[in-house]
Order: sequence, then C-alpha cells, then structure tokens
Amino acid sequence: MSQILYIVSDRRTGSTLLENLLGQLEGFGSVGELRMLQGHLKHEGPGEKWGWKCSCAQEVRACAVWGVVHQTIQLDELRTRLDHRESGPALFEPVAKAVDAAIAKLSIAGMEVAQDSLRILDEFGRVSGARVLVDSSKDALQGYFLYKARPDSVRVVHLKRSIPEIAYSKIGHRKGGVGSSLQMFQYLTSVALQNRFADAVVDRIPEAAKFALHYRDLATETASTLQALLDFLGQKAPATGLPTHMEPLSSHSIGGTPSRFERRPIVYDDKSKPYFDSHPLLSAYARWLEKNVKV
Repeated sequence: MSQILYIVSDRRTGSTLLENLLGQLEGFGSVGELRMLQGHLKHEGPGEKWGWKCSCAQEVRACAVWGVVHQTIQLDELRTRLDHRESGPALFEPVAKAVDAAIAKLSIAGMEVAQDSLRILDEFGRVSGARVLVDSSKDALQGYFLYKARPDSVRVVHLKRSIPEIAYSKIGHRKGGVGSSLQMFQYLTSVALQNRFADAVVDRIPEAAKFALHYRDLATETASTLQALLDFLGQKAPATGLPTHMEPLSSHSIGGTPSRFERRPIVYDDKSKPYFDSHPLLSAYARWLEKNVKV
C-alpha cells in the first residue's frame, strides 16, 4: 500500500511547483488534483483548456494508468470531490466553532469521499508502482477526512504563502491584471478568511501527521526544504541529488499539472511587491491581516 501525501493549500500558492519537484523523485507518483477526476471523466468544470485529458495527453479512460484503474474499479461510480461552501466566519468572529460545525455537517459525505478516494489511490499505486502518491487537491476539509479515514498512511503537507502574494496572483490570473484598490481590498480579506479556516482545519490533524511548508522556502531554499519534507515522510533523497529545476514529467496527473511546463529554473515570484510598495494603505492592511487574522 502506497503512502499518501495530500497537499492542502490555497490556489496560487506553489502547489504546482511542489508537485513537480516531488514528481521528479524516484518512487513518487502524482495523481494531480483527484478532486477534479469526475469533471475530467464527464468533460465538465476546470480542464477545458487541455480537453479534460490526463497529463499524458490521453483521455482518462484511454490512459495507460487511469484506463487500467477504471477497468478495475469503475471510476464513474466513485466520488472524489467533497462539495461544500465552508470558508469560515467573518473577520472578527471565532473560527473554531465554524470548523467544528463544518466537520459535523460534512462527516458522512466526507468519509464517503475519503473512502472512494482511497480506493482509487490504492489502485493507482498498484498500477503505477509508486510508493508515495501525491494528491494536490488542496481542499483542507477533504484532506482532513482523508487522514481520518486512514491515519496510518495519509500525511498532509500544508503549503502556505503570504496573503498579499496570493491575492495579487489570484487577481492577475483571473482578471488579467489588478483592478481597483477596492477589488484588491476584497481579495485580501477573502484570502485571509479562507486561509484562517484552512489553518483551523489542519490544526485538527495531529502534529506527527502534518508538515508545514512555505512557498518562499520552497522557491528559495529548495534542496533543504525538500530534504526536510522527505525526512518527515521517512523517505530517502535520491543518490543523484534533489531537483533544481521544474521539469516536464512523464506523468499521469489530473488537472492543471506541471507536466505542461517546459524545463525552467525555480524562481521566487515576488511580482506583488512593486504593487504593494506603491499602495501603502493596502500594504498596511495586508500586514495587519498577516499579523492578526489567525486561528
């Protein structure tokens, strides 16, 4: 049975980089964002850009790995996405009760999705031969239930990034550029609340089963950060050394995977700095959120 590493993160936080680096290690296999599997099977939701295909460029059912998995356990009948709108209370309201309520509300559905996901991951591991499977689905509640369903072999990495960097990157990705100051204010607040909620969910996972990782460290101190993660997982670094670049991979991943990138150096993305340097009030608000909006 493969060890499972579930990535909890916000979008635009560096999960693509982390998934790519881990995918270069012998014995590691990435399933991509397992949450998106049903959408890829039905050609619905995110994935239209690449025709909802596996990263090997084949339809999921025709893929050399996913096709075999599908023949064995009929993927259409299994759920891999925990649908919910839980993102936490308002800025000055306590978050702990909201997380407890969300876990109680979603407990049955959450465990059902976790059990279905584990069936798929087990079969993917058997077919691919990977000893560590990486699921970059990101959703904190889904990661929590996956851990609860199999605490002996599921481990969670909590990937974080600064609030202003995430907000700036999200606006640029969605809108093609930063709009009004009001829009940035709203994004900063939304990112802070979403990340506070995710933090509170991850807090309910035991320390021995989770690893905190920051995007800045991953991008600027790549080797030592990866080594620390491997130590946490009980895995050895390859004799050839740890990755130093993002590489196109021969993988079988679901979602917007790193296999679609060309070889490129690892560069810390600090494009948000000039913007916030020129908007002192928003910069001050972002610093306040970083300091005060915590679990």
